[in-house]
Formats: sequence, C-alpha cells, structure tokens
Amino acid sequence: MAAEFKVPRGERVERLRAQLRGEPEAKAFEGLTSSSRGAHLLFGVFLHGAARLEAGLEPTGLEAGLVGPVAALLSEDEVRDFGQVFAEEKTTRARVFPACIAERPLEQGYGIQDLIADLPSVREEVLAQPNVTVTDLDAPAPQAAESDDFARAMKAYGYGATVVTASSYEPVAQSASKVMVKVWLDRSRMDSGSDEIGDEEIYWSTAAAADGGARQTMISRVIGGQNTGETHRIDPNTVVYQGAAEKVVTYHVECWEEDHARPSELQRTLEEISRMAWEVSQALGEFPASTHLEATANFAALVAGVANLIKLIVSWFEDDLVAQRTFTLDRAALERIAAKPYEEIAPIFNGGANFDGRHTLFLRVGVRKLPTIAVRAHNGQSWTTVPQHAGTTPSAPALAGFKNHLYSAVEGFDARVYIFRFDGTSWTSLGAVRYNEILSAPALAVHDGKLYLAHRTLDNKILVTHTSDGTTWQPPVALPGLTQDGPALHVKHNELYCAFRGVNNDRLYSCVLRGGTWQRHLDPHPDIRTHYGPALTMSGSLPYMAHTGTDGATFIDHAVETNTWKREGSIGGRTAAAPALAVRGTTTYCGVLGLDAKIWLQSRTAGSGSPGWTGFQIVPDTANAVSAPGLATHGNTLYLAYAAATAGI
Repeated sequence: MAAEFKVPRGERVERLRAQLRGEPEAKAFEGLTSSSRGAHLLFGVFLHGAARLEAGLEPTGLEAGLVGPVAALLSEDEVRDFGQVFAEEKTTRARVFPACIAERPLEQGYGIQDLIADLPSVREEVLAQPNVTVTDLDAPAPQAAESDDFARAMKAYGYGATVVTASSYEPVAQSASKVMVKVWLDRSRMDSGSDEIGDEEIYWSTAAAADGGARQTMISRVIGGQNTGETHRIDPNTVVYQGAAEKVVTYHVECWEEDHARPSELQRTLEEISRMAWEVSQALGEFPASTHLEATANFAALVAGVANLIKLIVSWFEDDLVAQRTFTLDRAALERIAAKPYEEIAPIFNGGANFDGRHTLFLRVGVRKLPTIAVRAHNGQSWTTVPQHAGTTPSAPALAGFKNHLYSAVEGFDARVYIFRFDGTSWTSLGAVRYNEILSAPALAVHDGKLYLAHRTLDNKILVTHTSDGTTWQPPVALPGLTQDGPALHVKHNELYCAFRGVNNDRLYSCVLRGGTWQRHLDPHPDIRTHYGPALTMSGSLPYMAHTGTDGATFIDHAVETNTWKREGSIGGRTAAAPALAVRGTTTYCGVLGLDAKIWLQSRTAGSGSPGWTGFQIVPDTANAVSAPGLATHGNTLYLAYAAATAGI
C-alpha cells in the first residue's frame, strides 16, 4: 500500500513537469539553490528507468535499484507517470540533467558500467557545489572540521553530501576482505535554535547500507529541552549501522524537530532510502582502482547524486525536517579507523529555508575483523572450549537444547537468520531461515515439542516461527508490538512468552502465545528502563527477567502476578549490551558483556541457605568479545556463546 505523503500525487507529478521545464520551484524548494546538472545524474537515471518501465522495457539493474524504492513508497503507476513526464519533456530536460542521460534513447538502458564511464565527466561541476565536501581523517584537526561556508551551503541547497576518507591510505584493489563496521550516535549539540519559542525537541533518523552487508534503519528517541549551546547525550545503543562492509558504507542522517506527530510514513521512507544507500554502496564498490584523489572525487559525485535524489523524496513530508545529509565511508577511512578504538565524526546539520536551527551531531565509528562465534561449556566444575562454531555474526547468538541436540541461531551479516546444530562433537550448518530480514540478535525457546525462533525485522516488527524437526520452519507470525532490539523468549506453565523493548522508548513489553494466538501481556513496569533488549528464563515456578539499567548495571525482576513485575534490584556489573539468563538445576545464571570485552557470569542457587547472587566473575578465555553472550542448558551442561573479533583488519 502506498504511503500517504503530505504532497498529493497530482502535485508531485506537476512539480516534476515544472522542474523539467525550468519553471519556478515548488514551495518545498523555495529559497533553495538548485543543484548542478551533474548532481541530478542519479535523478535522471531514476526517471529514465521509469520511462523505460512505462514503455514496456525492462529497467537495468541500476535503474531498477532506484525505481523500486520509489515505487514501493508511492506506486508503480505513479512511477510510470513520472516516466511519462520525463519522456514527454524530451526537449527541455537537458536543462536539468547532464547530456549522458538527457539525450539517451529509451531503448538504451543505463547501468553501472555507464555510470562508471560518465561520472568523471560530471564530477567537476558536482564537486564545485559548496554543499559537497570531503572529510580527510588524516588532516590536522582545524582542517578536518567543517566550515561555516559548508554549513551555509547545506542550508542553501537543502542537503549535504560528504565522503569520509583518509589521504594516507592508498585505494585497495578491486576486492578487499570484509570487515565489521559499527556507526552509532553519541551526542548532539545545539549550536543555534530555530525561530520558534521555547525549548527544542529534536530526534534523528537514519538509513544505512554497505557493499558487503545489509540495510538498516533507525529513529532515535526525542531529545527534549534543548537550548542553544547545550550538548545532550543520545541513548546508548542508538546504532546507525552494524554489519559487514568491503569497501563502502553509505548512511543518510536526518535531523527532525518534533513540533507535531512524527510523519507516519517516515519508517517506510527510511527503509526505501536504505535500499538506495545499498544500491549506491554496490555501485561504489564496483568502481575500478585508481588514485586516491580520483577515487574520492568519484565517490563524492555519486554520493551527492543520491543525496539530491533523497532530498526530493523527503520533500514530500511536512516541514518538520531541520536538515539532512548523506555520507560515505570509503575503504581508506575504514583502514584508518581500524587502527584505533573508534573515530569520532562531528557533522553539522544546518536548517533549511524554513528553519534557522543548527546542530552538531557526534557519531562514532569502530572497525574490526569479522567475528568468529566462540562457544564455551561448563559441566558444573570447570569451563571447556566447544569445537569451533561455523558462521559469523554482529550480535549475540541464541542457544537452545532441542531433541538431543544443541541449536544455535545467529544474525548473519546478510540480514538472514542462520541455524546450526551441535551433536556433542561438531557443529552442522542447517542453512538460513528463509523468512524476512533480521536486525539484532534472535531468540530461541522450546515449547510444545517445537523449537521457536523470534527476531526483529528491518521495519521493527517481531516475527516468530517454529520447527518440529529442526530444519523445516513454518511461516512466521507477527507479534502485536514493535521493537528496536532483539526479543527474548521463555516458557511458563505450557505458555510461550516474548519480552521486548519498545520503539523510541526505554520501556519493556511482553506477549504470550495463548490458545494458538499471540496476545499483549504484561504492561511495562514504570520503574524498568533500559536501552537494550531483556533476557528471560524460568526459575522454579517464577519467570525471571534481566535487563540492563540506564546506568549500565544489570537488574533482575520476576513476575509475581498476572500483570506485575517485581524488581529485585541491581546485581552489579557494568555492560553496554543486553544480558543473558539460563537455569541449570536449581541455579540461575546471568551473563553480560563487560566493558573490557570479556564475558562475565554470576549465579544464584535456590534454597533457604543460598547466599544469593555470587557476584560477576570473568569466564576464562573470553577476551575480544564483541557481542553479548547467549546462554542455555542442554543435558546437565551450561553453554555460553558469543561473537569475538580482534582489533585491526
């Protein structure tokens, strides 16, 4: 179903016709400086593909990669309308687009190789736009900082486009080893407020992709009470991208002012923008090796093109958008960042024609080798290493004992769920679950003779599927609720429960599978606040939940009534990830990822003489952990799994 944008369909089509004829800009672009013809190249490729679609011709891969997201947001019929306008305005479109696309016959498609060939002819005029910039991580700090001239240009054009690189690193060969990249928001500073009275309420939305990974989107919580000169921390775990990359990571960031309700179509639009970011990342990854200067110029020209196209799409919203920018991290930047714990990038977001607000966003970037999956086993006396778990993952593996085997589910770097089975000697790969894309760690639980799998999707839905034999998975069911983290599963009195953190808040919710139907269950406890997903288990007759508090400590809660969680309080430790829970016999275990990149575990044994929680202790040989742990018991053995990766690439 097409999204309901504030600008109606007929007006969108007429805006395009007026633009191709050189008539006055639509209201959304009043006061904005027009982009160069070269910066309109990808816009032209999109319209050329739409015209070919309308003419009954099959779009090329590049054309389809740009047409598809817009058709998903609007409709294929409207995309065809765009294509018809483009074809009808053949004599005037050269005013807007470079000759390589304006004069191209519809019979000739436009693909990646055409883009590679044509980009050098337009990059000079694109790079001449002052809203297109290159951030050199090797430049001295004053030179690396963004200038006031760039901030003014971003406001004038309505968008910014930036390539982040490192001039001391030479371009890599056509292929490069994949690495794990994490980009997250740390804090923001209001440099100047808008022209509205009162404190500002700002939130951030992002869409990202990489040439070796999957697509991701994020909408932050609202940061209220902002005044000029103030810096506010952004919630931990506000991740722009966490996944694999080979040579390119592309991410789009928007700054919004929450004067009214959030646009209902924002999430869907971000999903489609992430598709465009993925398409651009693939295109950039295919550019042949060249000098650093030439490669950076090509990247900047292409990023400006996609930023300009995104500006058009976002203009269909109402006017609460403060500013938007599109970034690309090239391989040189990834190599540079890998040599240190993280890199901080501080881009400026200067408001458009209708706003005077200016903000600085502080992002952090970390780069590591692709992780391996380490598994440890505890027999009640000591820890041993389980044979190597195949696969790789950016998040915590899920574990469960099912039909005499230990099963593991992991989030792959291609946004699919992969299943593995351990027979006590070795692991067997059972392949990917074919339903939907996954984002964040999955969860496993055994209920009614079936193995259940829950995971979050790209659009924040929670899907649950199950298998009776460990290999054949049934079509998933969407739970009543949304999440921005991995969910948790557990069984109580023959009913299956799922707990999860809500979207754009720090509250926990739950659902129960009852009578074959998933229903909303426990209301969020007003005192339980977290930036991560929870963990669940059963100890005796009570369901227990662990969550990471907003201060990083681990808290334990248990359900005492149908709709009430009772807080037991903090059990100490500090973590920046979700906890894990498991029970073996009468002992409950809680594991966390320590701030020292090691796995820490503590336990409590039931009984009148129990001293309570033992305090966190390091699990031996768990250095270089990059994910929270997964915990499960199978037989009389406690298993612990986590992703591990050494620094550097």
